[in-house]
Amino acid sequence: MPDAGRPQQVIFDQLKPTTWDIFVGILWHRFGTPSGAANPATQKEYLSGTEEEFTTAYGLWQQFKKPRVMMYRCTRAFPYNADLDQLKRVQDFFAQLDPHKSDHPALYQSFDTTENFEALLRDNLQRVLLEYEK
Repeated sequence: MPDAGRPQQVIFDQLKPTTWDIFVGILWHRFGTPSGAANPATQKEYLSGTEEEFTTAYGLWQQFKKPRVMMYRCTRAFPYNADLDQLKRVQDFFAQLDPHKSDHPALYQSFDTTENFEALLRDNLQRVLLEYEK
């Protein structure tokens, strides 16, 4: 909902990260715009709200094993006018999830159509909900 302040903080104030059960991250060819904050652990500025949200979710998962972090990457062809700097940031982000080269290893799944993503996410969410039921 619209409000004044640093946009990512407005989002965090409304959707409190400590209440998240599931974090769903979806990237294609854009990483987003800087969020206006720095990572407290590294003091480096976040490159986007997406990065700040992922880092927040991952940090909570490390502490509390919650939220479940589910990352997805769209692999369909890029638009002819895709911003190559943004694309590089997406590629760098997924490279950072590599379990052999990263402080925050994670598995992600790829999809190439909206229909494939819908089916993939539906299946994954059903599995997570069944786990929570146990």
